[in-house]
Amino acid sequence: MVSYARTRSDDAVLVAAETADRIPDGTQPNGPESPVARPGSYIVAAFLISLAIPLFFNLGFIRLSPYRFILLATFLPLVFSWLSGKCGRIRAADIFLLLFCLWSVIATIANHRFNEIEFSGIFFIEIFGAYLLGRRYVRNLGDFLRMSRVLFWMMLVFIPFAILEAVWAKQVYAPLFKAFGNIFPYAGYDPRLGLDRVQVAFEHPILYGVFCSTTFALLFYYPRNNGANVSGVRRAWTSIATTFFSLSSGAFVPIVFQAMLMFYNRIMRSFPARWKILAVTITVMYVVIDIGSNRTPFQVVASALAFSSSTYYYRVLIFQYGIQNVWADPLFGFGLYGNWVRPSWMVTSTIDNFWLVMAVRYGVPGALLFAASYIASITTLVRAKVTSKVAKNQRNALVFILLSIGIAISTVFLWNATLVYLMFLLGAGSWLADGDPEKTIPSAGRGPVGEEAELPPETSEILPEGRKYSRIKPRSTHNVGN
Repeated sequence: MVSYARTRSDDAVLVAAETADRIPDGTQPNGPESPVARPGSYIVAAFLISLAIPLFFNLGFIRLSPYRFILLATFLPLVFSWLSGKCGRIRAADIFLLLFCLWSVIATIANHRFNEIEFSGIFFIEIFGAYLLGRRYVRNLGDFLRMSRVLFWMMLVFIPFAILEAVWAKQVYAPLFKAFGNIFPYAGYDPRLGLDRVQVAFEHPILYGVFCSTTFALLFYYPRNNGANVSGVRRAWTSIATTFFSLSSGAFVPIVFQAMLMFYNRIMRSFPARWKILAVTITVMYVVIDIGSNRTPFQVVASALAFSSSTYYYRVLIFQYGIQNVWADPLFGFGLYGNWVRPSWMVTSTIDNFWLVMAVRYGVPGALLFAASYIASITTLVRAKVTSKVAKNQRNALVFILLSIGIAISTVFLWNATLVYLMFLLGAGSWLADGDPEKTIPSAGRGPVGEEAELPPETSEILPEGRKYSRIKPRSTHNVGN
């Protein structure tokens, strides 16, 4: 038994070992941040939970909600943080999104003068503010996994309310908040599969379904047992269950696409060029359909995504007449109101295509700028230099989600909380490309990245030569033996 007197260097080893035991789920954040939850993690948790609070308050012409209060309170600090570099380096996606927001204000003024300036302002804050919130407060692997854990608990809370609403055909969740303000009215849509379409905390079943579907890959790839293995269906089943009760094809599609991409990634993992192969295959299929079919590729996709033939046919008509409206005023679009030109028998002014709405409202420049930001965000994630297994899994999960949602919103429209959440996700993965995402703080043992932790410089001199730094349990407050 060899023992030696305790020194300040011993304290460093013991503190590092004790710190590792306190890391939630064994996660090791990247970069210089603390292993425990930072204040920003609580802001992210509060923001995500606020999206599921179905309250709103009218302040003049502006409708305020819990998530809007958070975005209004944090917007200016977030902009200053972004300009000062605290959100990481300024990227192409940031610039494109900022230009889109500015163009949306210009296009709205061109169509409505200053009658809708309040809408322009809150839209700017929702889009750019939610994006910056993701960039600023999700800065490492620990932050990202804590975000996923909050979403997991939200799905668990949704499930019993979704079941009750589907069976009883009436709201159960939203009325719980009625004493605190206005709540979203019951949508009351026709049942499907013998069940009512639920909306739980959102204005419409499709918004609820899309929100829940975006958690599928995140929960599937969540680390299991403090290691590099994934949770799989242990957590992801909650996403499937909550999405099912929306009974909306636009919500099912993201889960199906995520599952397909995850399966493809698994079986083709030994091929480094697998994603290039997939991209080429999809391009060839698009060209073949465009040349060999009597329907456009959009019509083929819409027929596959629609819940019924009548829904498919109506979406095709919306696209046909919507495109005519875009080319009628390609610079500034038609504005916010449902005054786009269509046959009189198309009573509803709804356009079930998010990309088309951007073009109709803000013209071709607006749609292109938003699409450029979306694509640039995905490209940044794909090109990020990531080596650890857990970080790769989280990157893949987010890329799969963004790709699947990009396809799904070609047949649905997003607004309010679900749109804000999508913008948050676009910014929440930038940490992977900022700096060295594999550098971890000094900690003991093996974290989910599956790698030995580095020895802190101040402790290296007290360990025998050649000994690796690992989890150390203090056996005495005065002596350490081996």
